[in-house]
Amino acid sequence: MHDHLQSAAEWIVDACQQVPLRVWKAAGIAAGVVVFYLSVAALISHNAFPVSGPPPSDVPHPGMMLVDRGIKTTVVLRRTASETDGAFVEMDTVIEPDGGAGTLGSHVHPDVEERITVLEGTMVLDVEGDERIVTAGQTAVIPRDVAHGIRNTSDRELVLRGRFEPAGDLDGYYVQVDRAGGFSGAGSVRLAVLSMYFRQQYPGWLPVWLSKLSAQVVVPSARLVGVPAYYPPIS
Repeated sequence: MHDHLQSAAEWIVDACQQVPLRVWKAAGIAAGVVVFYLSVAALISHNAFPVSGPPPSDVPHPGMMLVDRGIKTTVVLRRTASETDGAFVEMDTVIEPDGGAGTLGSHVHPDVEERITVLEGTMVLDVEGDERIVTAGQTAVIPRDVAHGIRNTSDRELVLRGRFEPAGDLDGYYVQVDRAGGFSGAGSVRLAVLSMYFRQQYPGWLPVWLSKLSAQVVVPSARLVGVPAYYPPIS
């Protein structure tokens, strides 16, 4: 093993030595330009376009309905973060056949444990690439930082009750995603801005640290062109 590592290291060093000096200089200049741009963009966007979240009058409340037709999913808030003093958020989810957020890929809640109980139907739960079937009356627990996705592959509605602990701003994040167009329609840039502001839910196909780093790269430019972190209610 040691010999293999040593050989690989020697190969890398040899390959680097064969790269012309002008290429290293160009790469260094390019890296410096990128770092400079990101620093300036972050500074300008922070001062010229300060991020403003929901006002105190616009907080999630029980009974709010969030409909994402692109993934055939309807969410109804049961218990909100403000109601439970941040202990947990609880919501019911109805997923039509061939629907579910898992049809878009997996996601991660970096600081939240998710407990899902199937009330009706059959849930296909993907946990880090391993699929399992969860039927009515059963409960699945997804620890924080674990990539997962939910789908309904049956020909009948799937009804779930989800509990997220601690609450954080998860319900506020879901409301803002809904107003921005839903997970199926908001687009990756809007979702990145909202994920960074609320510190919630990142794509599951990347390590969380890399998702956060990617957001740090994208969000300053997005803020410069006016992508908001708050979407008011549609009157």
